Amino acid sequence: MNSELENYSKELVSSDDSAAKLLIDLLDGQPGRNFDVESIFSFKTDNGWGWLIFEFLKKDNKHLTIAQSHPNRYWNKNNRKFLSLWALTKSLKSAGFKSALWLINYDDEREYIKLMKVREINVETNNIWSCQGRKTKYFEHIVSEDEVMTFEAFKEKFQNFNSHKEGDSWEILDFLNKRVREK
Repeated sequence: MNSELENYSKELVSSDDSAAKLLIDLLDGQPGRNFDVESIFSFKTDNGWGWLIFEFLKKDNKHLTIAQSHPNRYWNKNNRKFLSLWALTKSLKSAGFKSALWLINYDDEREYIKLMKVREINVETNNIWSCQGRKTKYFEHIVSEDEVMTFEAFKEKFQNFNSHKEGDSWEILDFLNKRVREK
């Protein structure tokens, strides 16, 4: 069954953004109670399957560098989305899959990328950080392992993962069917 399916999805093009415009038109000004996932990859592991969830975050504060920018700085603006992405990650883990949430910070210049591998999301914390030389209440809701790299280095890493990962999403159906038969 699986050998008949293509190993690749179609190439992404700018018209793929039309779904976001459609959703905006459908909601017609109402706040969304949904969340979108920028990109999700399935992959084989030694003992099953995993999911890697990517969320791309455009840096919109011109006073901060990519290294300084972090979603903790605008938690109140997008906390529902981050909590929903984390709930998806944790749900996949509780269903027996390996899963991870990676937040990717970028800007229009595409000079640097900040990869944030999310380790935990806390709803309430009391950490105070210094922001641009002044004390600011800065809650550490998203705990992540951060790495800043050039755009080209991240592009190479992303393309390497994309082209060398093993397993395809539809193969998970066989895995799940087998698991059900074994019970």
